Amino acid sequence: MLENDKKKISGPLLYAIIGVTVLVVAVAGSAYAFFAASATDTGTIKGDTLDIKLGLKVEKVSTGTGNLIPIHDGSNATSQLAKAASASSSCVDDNGRTVCHIYKITISNTGGDNAAVNSTVALTGSANLKWANMSNQTTVGATHAKTDTTVATNASVNAGGNSVQYIMVYINNTGDNQTAADGGTSFSGVITVTASTGEAVQATFN
Repeated sequence: MLENDKKKISGPLLYAIIGVTVLVVAVAGSAYAFFAASATDTGTIKGDTLDIKLGLKVEKVSTGTGNLIPIHDGSNATSQLAKAASASSSCVDDNGRTVCHIYKITISNTGGDNAAVNSTVALTGSANLKWANMSNQTTVGATHAKTDTTVATNASVNAGGNSVQYIMVYINNTGDNQTAADGGTSFSGVITVTASTGEAVQATFN
């Protein structure tokens, strides 16, 4: 009979055929994926590092000399900083005593690329030692405790050019007896300038 003449495919043989078919499809698929991925690799990614070479100079530009005496910065009395910073005073009060020091910070870049730099100041000295940002040699900006360190962030220094910043350092007049806290003390500072590349330069002052 016809039905009896049909050959049956055994279970193991059927599984083997299915397995081979799946393997062929899988290999073909992975090979296609590999060649498709390879076709998109058109070249090696290349890049160049920035050419930034920083220099730093810090110089005192006010005329007052010797130890500082306290001055009001407005935290507990009318601020005297603006008058002290004026060209006619240059950090010397009406009695000829030095009430502050003004420093010019010059950041140079002799590299071939423009730079963005951050500058900080670290002060050590008397208990009420403070500093202030200045927009130029005679104009006082925000005042800071010596624990505040940021002078400027992302300041631009063009290739072959320089950037100039100013700070004022003074002892704040608290209105109390400050002999123990501030009398007979000296101070020093460190300016640090860091570029986006990680290059850093430092200069000390006192």
